[in-house]
Amino acid sequence: MLGTFTSKQDGATRKKRKQKATFLSEKWPIVRRFFFYPLCFLLITILIIRILHTNFFPISIVQVVDPPQRISHQQLQTQIAKDLNKGFFSINLSAIQKEVMLLPWVKSAQISRQWPNKLVISVQERKALALWHNKSLVDIDGQVFTPAINTIPRGLPKFTGPADAVDDIVTNYTKFNQVLTAEHLSISAINVTNRMSWSVTLNTGMVVNLGRKEIVKRLQRFASVYDTIFASVHENAKY
Repeated sequence: MLGTFTSKQDGATRKKRKQKATFLSEKWPIVRRFFFYPLCFLLITILIIRILHTNFFPISIVQVVDPPQRISHQQLQTQIAKDLNKGFFSINLSAIQKEVMLLPWVKSAQISRQWPNKLVISVQERKALALWHNKSLVDIDGQVFTPAINTIPRGLPKFTGPADAVDDIVTNYTKFNQVLTAEHLSISAINVTNRMSWSVTLNTGMVVNLGRKEIVKRLQRFASVYDTIFASVHENAKY
């Protein structure tokens, strides 16, 4: 009797196991769809976020493409040093670009990264046109900037005038030079008063007062008679 009873118990157990296995096999697609897949997605997302916000693959090389003349590699390295303490994926390229743009000689900058540990910097340097009030510079686009004194080129013409006259001075500087080239003259200084009265100092030391109106035409008239009137006495003529 006991043997028969045990056999029935084993059969019932096997039946229950079979029913349980059948239940799991039927429910697995649902579990997989609504629990397993979302859990995997969540874990992968957490892993990606961790990588993006940690120092995996730190930047160890900074490459400057076409190095500018007046901005050293060391200056660039120092300027962005605090932004390099991040990994390849978490480094903020926009923040680095803003830092590079703070250097006075930088006109524009492009920042990119190269796998696995390189930061590439491409800088377009400003082209100085003239001294501005003997302490700053004006570039060819009419932008005033103040670099370190030891980086200021020698022999530049000097511009002085109101801040809102910079663009006009740069534009007229080109026009003035075109007028004076035929007479083998050049400009060493331009001064504009607060009343917008113009004067030009030539490379000979002569100062030409042009007034406020028709300044280019007046300089043209001066150039047209320079050879006949001023050339022989230019060493003594001051104004």
